Amino acid sequence: MTKAKPKEGAKAEEQKKKGGKDAKDAAAAASTAQHGKEGSGDKKAAAAAAAAGEDLTEEDEALKEELDMLVGRLLESQVDLHEPALNSIASIIRSATTSMTSVPKPLKFLRPHYEALKGAWEGHVKVERTRKIMADVLSVLAMTADPNVPLVDPDALKKEEKEKKKAKEEEKEKKKDKKDGGGEGEKGKKKKDRADGGGDKADGDKADAVAADAAAAAAATAAAAAAAPPPTPFRDCLRFRLLGMQEDVGAWGHEYVHHLAGEVGREYQEPILEEHGVTREQLVGLARQITPFSMKHNAEAQACDMLMEIEQLELMLEHVEEATYARVCLYFLSCVRYVPEPEDRALLRVTLAILRKFNRFPEAVRVAMELDDMAVVAELFAACEDELVRKQMAFQCARQQVSLQLEEDDELAELLSNANLSENFLNLGRELDVMAPKTPEDVYKTHLENARSSFAQPMDSAQQNLASTFANAFVNCGFGVDKLMTDEGSKWIFKNKEHGMMSAAASLGMILLWDVSGGLSQIDKYLYHAEDHIKAGALMACGIVNSGIRDECDSAIGLLSDMVLHKSNTMRVGAIFGLGIAYA
Repeated sequence: MTKAKPKEGAKAEEQKKKGGKDAKDAAAAASTAQHGKEGSGDKKAAAAAAAAGEDLTEEDEALKEELDMLVGRLLESQVDLHEPALNSIASIIRSATTSMTSVPKPLKFLRPHYEALKGAWEGHVKVERTRKIMADVLSVLAMTADPNVPLVDPDALKKEEKEKKKAKEEEKEKKKDKKDGGGEGEKGKKKKDRADGGGDKADGDKADAVAADAAAAAAATAAAAAAAPPPTPFRDCLRFRLLGMQEDVGAWGHEYVHHLAGEVGREYQEPILEEHGVTREQLVGLARQITPFSMKHNAEAQACDMLMEIEQLELMLEHVEEATYARVCLYFLSCVRYVPEPEDRALLRVTLAILRKFNRFPEAVRVAMELDDMAVVAELFAACEDELVRKQMAFQCARQQVSLQLEEDDELAELLSNANLSENFLNLGRELDVMAPKTPEDVYKTHLENARSSFAQPMDSAQQNLASTFANAFVNCGFGVDKLMTDEGSKWIFKNKEHGMMSAAASLGMILLWDVSGGLSQIDKYLYHAEDHIKAGALMACGIVNSGIRDECDSAIGLLSDMVLHKSNTMRVGAIFGLGIAYA
């Protein structure tokens, strides 16, 4: 009996301490509820306070008590305690928000007091400097105080994951036990099956009831969500930031800047703070503070999104640097295809200005061609002093068939005309050792097919020849040689009929593509043939050979323009198609 008394005394002492702690928490919650707004907001605050107080370490408990004490001072009417308390709260928040991977403990503990602090700011806090400091604190707290976004506790998520994992392991153990019981005697097995059958039936009924309850709860939740009014936009973070001390925006951490940038863009597009005196000029001024911070902390995409939302893309020119311009330009160019006109052209022009600022002439030429602004392309050629870069720009323009008059430089003019395109292509083919002419069979690979089915219908010889003509033209395109059309004594063209002849003659232009000087001489003999379809195909071949090539003689016009008014309809069609392909 004497040994039991100390234990009972210790228990009583522990209960006393616990009761005192509960009383202290209850008093803090009552103080918050007294100074905050009434209604559903107080219930949410109380629930958040109860959740924040669970399973706290000694350090967290000490931090919570300190913050509750500081909030209590702010809620009092003693003016000289307000500013020191605010400075202490601001210091604690800053130390916890420098790097956010989850909601910091100070913000979690202060969230239940948000409405009370907001009421104090609107009520008895009258000193101007104190109001500004308090506005900065409220701006940070507003990140977690949005009533439309529940605060997610990572500890609770971890606990839930552990419970799910434990339930899965228990289920596996049950299945394993059932398998292990399979080696019992037949009689014992039957008895066990009867017992298990009864238990399984009861478990099945219970599971069905649980599933029905869950379905009913889900349906009720969906109905309530459909009937509920849309959430009210909550932009206190932006509102109080504009009412604060206007100090360095990055002092509160990256997540605060990211949240603030989002609210700036939404407010610019859908203003709801006009009644509080928030203007677009203020939003642009705040964007000028956010942009340099984002650019210095690898958040270029965030800055770009915000500037696109507030239609101030030119601000990027002031803050983009050598180390960041490439990512900014890539992001803008990626966004071009997803925005409507005229925003896409605005993005292209800002990208062009950034590239010109850092003398990235080849990339700037590409953007200028996308804008279809040939005057800017000419300006870029004039501004670039590096000859190799100018040649690269000339190749880019020639590839897109952009016509520029650069009379002062004959070499660039030759590159722009694509005069050496065939020669360069053939040199590449020799280096890759792919100059050997190929046949349609190399494409078809019919020797790999199974024996032809007796039910298959044989293809007409004219269709087979037409297919071979096209396959031969594409597989030998630009190489200047093949085994069907360019071999001496070839009669392939006469193995076709009418339009097949026309296609075969036109395919010669594909084989001799870009070789204006040597190709036209091989096509010329077909221009004087008696068959109109062959002559029409030869006219098309002349246009194909000249596709993308500009020469002084302008042979496509000389050969085809007169044939446009030919009395034969077939000849007119061939000439018109040839001109269209040559100058497309």
